[in-house]
Amino acid sequence: MKKSVSRQTVCVIRKDNQILLAKKTRKLGKGFWNGPGGKVEVGESLEACAIRETQEESGLEIKNLITVGVITFEFKDKSQSVLLHIFLVDDFAGEVVETDQMEEWKWFDVDKLPFQDMWADDELWLPKVLEGKKIMGKIVFDHPSTKENVGKIIESNLENVTELIQEKNSELKPQIKIK
Repeated sequence: MKKSVSRQTVCVIRKDNQILLAKKTRKLGKGFWNGPGGKVEVGESLEACAIRETQEESGLEIKNLITVGVITFEFKDKSQSVLLHIFLVDDFAGEVVETDQMEEWKWFDVDKLPFQDMWADDELWLPKVLEGKKIMGKIVFDHPSTKENVGKIIESNLENVTELIQEKNSELKPQIKIK
């Protein structure tokens, strides 16, 4: 039987030398600082999902999206895998608002990110993205994380790539050119 895969997005919203994070209030990653994002709905493009989720979770209107990464997350406890598409956003409008999904929105200096209160993998990929690199890879956790029950990374393989070609239809492996 094939394990199900959830297609998801996350946005790294950057202004000058800071990024915008909030604490997730529920589900996967509850209690961790994170950027806005979520599950891609049936028939929805990756970009439309990133724009919709950002608006729903923060109130911000995205003006541009830069594709910067694709990471497959697997969990040894056999829970659903996640194919995460990462976007960098540096042009947006509106005022940040708290929602039932994200609270305590805060701008963090890129050299003072709260990695101790974020997903363990964020420390592996986020600095690369903030340096202007594009990344692709796979990270395996023992189980999904919440602040109360933190998962541990048991395997990781991230590579810098020169180009990311987003998947078409429901294929799980985007084509890449490795740098």
